[in-house]
Amino acid sequence: MLQLNGASPRILFVSLTNDVGSNRIVAEFGRRGATCGILGAPGNFAGASGFAAQTFELPNRLGAMSLQLSLRGKLESILGAWKPERIFAIDEMGSHLLRHIAVHPKTSDALRQTLVASLGSPDHYATARSRGRLMQEAVALGVRLPDFRILSDWSSATDAARALGYPFVLKREYTCGGAGVSMIHDQSQLFTAYCAATLKATAKRMVLGIAGNGASADPPLVAQAFVPGVLAMRAVACADGEVLAGVNFACERQHPPVTGASTVIRQLDHAEMEASAKAIVARLGCSGFVGFDYMCDADGKAHLIEMNARPIGSGHLGARFGHDVYGSYLARLKGEAAPAAAPTLEPGQCIALFPRELQRVTQSGEAEVDPGILHDVPWDDPRALARHRKVLQENHPEQAAAIARILDFADADQAMPEFTARAG
Repeated sequence: MLQLNGASPRILFVSLTNDVGSNRIVAEFGRRGATCGILGAPGNFAGASGFAAQTFELPNRLGAMSLQLSLRGKLESILGAWKPERIFAIDEMGSHLLRHIAVHPKTSDALRQTLVASLGSPDHYATARSRGRLMQEAVALGVRLPDFRILSDWSSATDAARALGYPFVLKREYTCGGAGVSMIHDQSQLFTAYCAATLKATAKRMVLGIAGNGASADPPLVAQAFVPGVLAMRAVACADGEVLAGVNFACERQHPPVTGASTVIRQLDHAEMEASAKAIVARLGCSGFVGFDYMCDADGKAHLIEMNARPIGSGHLGARFGHDVYGSYLARLKGEAAPAAAPTLEPGQCIALFPRELQRVTQSGEAEVDPGILHDVPWDDPRALARHRKVLQENHPEQAAAIARILDFADADQAMPEFTARAG
């Protein structure tokens, strides 16, 4: 791994699908002295962060097609002019495309080397991009996971239903945060979900193929047995197959329930999650950042359900529990000792992810949020906060006054204040 010997690294983040909360990843690097650049469509959340030193725009006239067609050329241009040491995607589409560009025959040696240094061994990019391949790799490693089937057609889907039993989970490749995930309770529901998922997967492959961005020939759907329990996740920083630091969280609330993204989480110590993540990172030769999702059953056993080969939205919270994910990576990059992260929160403390939990509250029409939960509001990043507030109020005009009441306060002494204390 290239070391910068104490110099401030330049990190370029690629934001293609404008995930809410992606500004937190950028801000955490910026707070630690990295010079952060954002490449994405105009108005993306990551670029709204005041910790972004430079923003680069991709054309968005044709939506996802424009972004994909222009990405490799724009990366080449930025590498020559701005010279980032590392390039990371902060959404699933970007994660897929960066790995495709890294092995594309027309990619320059300089860009290829930067991407490989950022992402790890190209030999395993196909596994990092595929739920199905990851499940097969996990089986070979002896990692605990739900029974699963890779679906190539309707016949394989009905075979999977018979083998797995109802309910089971149907997942579409190249999705995250609950998108493309359906809970299947009977054959009628399977048929409807299968047809919709196949149609969406075909459309996505067409866009990837037309843009020349590596449409996979792998089957686009995976069926997993449903494991009752608690959703959990692990965020790790890694270099050349070595885990540098990691943090676990258990999901306390999802929106929508069962298949949606986490909105409230709590820190979790779990040796099996740590061991399985370490084994997969080593096997795939990962560098950069990886997130793993698990279902923890009633006995506390962790069943791996998927991997996201990119930073995830809760990784920046690790330092508050003594696990400095981003700080450890930057220290390794600069040739310094890993930082000693003193915990500032008690284990088991519930944290509401901003803006997802506030979005859930406004969508449900609830008057207040839960007391006693710390809310991860970026009070020290007013530009990003204003951007999220504007979107929340535009999407939920009936709750605009309540949103303003909660977010128009500021308190320099408390980085994660509790909403209801401010709203009272």
